[in-house]
Amino acid sequence: MDITINGEEGLLQAGYHKNEEKNKKIAVILSDHPKRGSHMNDKAIYTLYHTYTLQGFNVIRFNYRGVGLSKGEFSGNEGEITDAANILDWMEKTNDKYEEVHVVGIGFGSWLALHLLMRRPEITNFALISPIVEGYEFNFVNPCAANGIIVKTECQKESQKEKIKKLYKDLEKMNSGETKLIRMNTCCCKFESKLKPLFDNMQEFITKK
Repeated sequence: MDITINGEEGLLQAGYHKNEEKNKKIAVILSDHPKRGSHMNDKAIYTLYHTYTLQGFNVIRFNYRGVGLSKGEFSGNEGEITDAANILDWMEKTNDKYEEVHVVGIGFGSWLALHLLMRRPEITNFALISPIVEGYEFNFVNPCAANGIIVKTECQKESQKEKIKKLYKDLEKMNSGETKLIRMNTCCCKFESKLKPLFDNMQEFITKK
């Protein structure tokens, strides 16, 4: 269903799926940078959203401030971190007594997902898909206990590939849960021709945890 949720700069446009069986699992899906054409209804984000709905999760995806019908101005930084945290707060209040919390991001959304992971100990699982984005660093990793995957794509620059290796090693070293590195033969966030492999990888991650 289409809903709006209060953000710091006004209402945020969101798509929300409530599991009819009152499942105790929730997931937040975070899109890539809007300058790369991403939004809550693009094919890759909807594929992730659909994957979680099929696994019985309560799931939400949303447009960042200034994107679609969301109010405010996109900041590309703390503003979106705050909005993502507010979305997670809303999900936890709406689905009390939750037992699993997943955060999933593509590109810029991976940067937001990792910020949430470092700040919110209730997060049990994470997925960072094509995580390295020009201008954004991932040097704030702290010890955590969640299980997660990093999905590496094939057309990234060598410097970006090295950053992904370092991010993976840092998470593997500091994470008391399990972190896996997956390679997909596609270009960055452009999953249009690889939606089925994206679906399959995420389904395996969700079901095996």
